[in-house]
Order: sequence, then C-alpha cells, then structure tokens
Amino acid sequence: VAKDVDDAHAGGDGSNVHITGLLDRVLGMMEAGIRPVYVFDGRPPRLKSDELHARRQTQTAYREASFVARELGIDANARAARAAAVASAASAQLAEAETAAALTSL
Repeated sequence: VAKDVDDAHAGGDGSNVHITGLLDRVLGMMEAGIRPVYVFDGRPPRLKSDELHARRQTQTAYREASFVARELGIDANARAARAAAVASAASAQLAEAETAAALTSL
C-alpha cells in the first residue's frame, strides 16, 4: 500500500520518487523544529548572466537611492525613493532596448 501511495504522489510511474522522498524528509525535519539550509555550490550557468547583471543594476540603484534619501534626511521615505530610482533605471533600460531594437530592424 505504501508503494502505491508513493507512486500516486510521484505521478504514477515512479519517476519522481526521489523528489517526494526529499520532501518527506524535509517536512519531517521541519516538524521536529529543524530548519533546513540549502547550499548551491559552484558558478551559476551562463544563461543566467543577463539576470545576474539586471539584479546587480537593481541593487546599485537601490543603494544610490538610499544614499540620496539619507543625505536629504528622508529616512521615512527611503523606500519610495528607492522605488522611484529603480523605476527610473528600468525605464532607461527599456528605452535603450527599444532603441537597439529599432536600429536592428533598419
């Protein structure tokens, strides 16, 4: 009966049993009060480089906006300032992408 239950959770063909086994172990640890920590070692794949670059730009924009907000004494509105800076950076990136697309189509 237990195998039937495992197969049912795994999609019926048993191909995902390793995932359900891991999930069962993690849930058991969490029920026992243990917080699992996942460590992904190694370099990120090349396909992720554009995403990592965008994240770095966002992080830089947040830092700059936060610095400006602190300099202006706008501590309570720091989030709004950061959001405005990120929106500004995003619209600049969009404009660049649209320009590049327009030039490419010529």
